[in-house]
Amino acid sequence: MIHRREFSVIVLHLRDSPFVGGPEKQILGQCARLDRFRFEPLVASFIRDKPNAFLQEAMALGMRTASLPDGKLSFVSAARRLRHIVRDVGNCVVVASGFKADFTAAIAGVPWTAWFHGRTSATARVRLYEAADMAVLRRARAVIAVCERAALELRARGLPNVTVISNAVDIEHIESCGSRQSARAELGIGDEPVVGTVSRLSPEKGIEYVIDAAPAILKKCTAARFVLIGDGPLGSTLRRRAKSLGLADRVIFAGHRSDAARLMKAMDVFVLPSVRENMPIALLEAMAAGVSVVATDVGGVGEVLSGTGVQPIAPRSPQAVAQAVTALLADPALRAAQAAALRARADDFSFARQVRLFEELFRSDSEAYGFEQSETPIRL
Repeated sequence: MIHRREFSVIVLHLRDSPFVGGPEKQILGQCARLDRFRFEPLVASFIRDKPNAFLQEAMALGMRTASLPDGKLSFVSAARRLRHIVRDVGNCVVVASGFKADFTAAIAGVPWTAWFHGRTSATARVRLYEAADMAVLRRARAVIAVCERAALELRARGLPNVTVISNAVDIEHIESCGSRQSARAELGIGDEPVVGTVSRLSPEKGIEYVIDAAPAILKKCTAARFVLIGDGPLGSTLRRRAKSLGLADRVIFAGHRSDAARLMKAMDVFVLPSVRENMPIALLEAMAAGVSVVATDVGGVGEVLSGTGVQPIAPRSPQAVAQAVTALLADPALRAAQAAALRARADDFSFARQVRLFEELFRSDSEAYGFEQSETPIRL
C-alpha cells in the first residue's frame, strides 16, 4: 500500500529490463532524489515469475514497485495492468523507457512521456522494434532525449515535442568509493599502466576495437594491461579474439560488476570504443573518477567532452584507439591535465540538475492533467 503524501504526484517509471545498466541507473538515481513532498516514485517493469534485477534494486533502495506481465503476446494484459495501476493510484505521471514500455503505454491509452535512451540496432529483430517505436513515440505527450544529437535525429523523424535532459552521474558516490590502490589490488594489478573500459559486451559497444588495438599499444608500452569490465552476448567471442592475438595474459575480463565505477579508479586510460551511443553513463563515471579518456565520436560524446580539450576519435578504428591511448600513456602530465578537465566537466552532469528539469516537466504535466492534491492510501 502506498500512502501518497499531501501535494504529491505519483511518478511511474516503466522500463523493460532484466538488468541494471545505464538507463536503469538513471531511473533509480532520479527516483532516489525526487522531492518526496511533491513526487512519489513508483518503479514498474515486466516480469514472468519473480522480480527482475531492476525491480530488486529498486526495492533494495526502498522504492515502491509494480510488475506487469511479460511473455509472448502479453502486451494486452500488460496494458490492462498499467491502465489499472494508473487509475488506482490517481494523480499519476507515466514515464516510459524503451520500446516495450512505449508500446504498453500506447495500448493502455494513458498519457505518457517517453524517455528515449537510444537505439542499439543490435539485431534485425531489435531494429524492427526500434523502427516501430519511432511511430509509437508520435503518440507520447513528450519525448526526452539525453543529448542534442539524439534530439536532432528524433526531430528529423518528425517528432515535434522533443526536449533534451542530459544523463547524470553520482559524483559524490564515485569519489567516496575506494581508491586506485584498492581497485588495482582487487584486480590483481601492480604498478603497470592500465587501459580499460566498462561496457556491455554487445555489437554496438565496439569492444573488439580495443582488443585489436592492444598489440599496437603493447609495442609502445610493453607493460600495459587491459581490463574489460562487463558481460554480454559477445563475451565468448571477445575472449577468443584476445587469445588468438596472444593477449590472454594481458587482458583481464572482469565480468559484470555492480561496482564498476569503483574499479575504474585502477585505470590510467578509459576507452569508450562504441559505434553507437547516446550519452554513455560509463564515460560520465570515468570522468567523475578522475581518469583520462579516449572516446569515439558517436552520439552525445562530443557534447560531453566539450570544453575539456579532449577530442573524440573516429569509430571502428583500432588504429585511432592505439594512437590516442599510446599518446596518453607516454605523457603522464597530459593524462593528469585531461583527467582534471574531465573531472571538472562532470559537475555539469549532476543528478541535481537532471531532477530539477524532470520535476519541472512533472509539474507541467500535473497542471495539464488537472490533478487534485490529497493524501490517499493506494493498494497495488
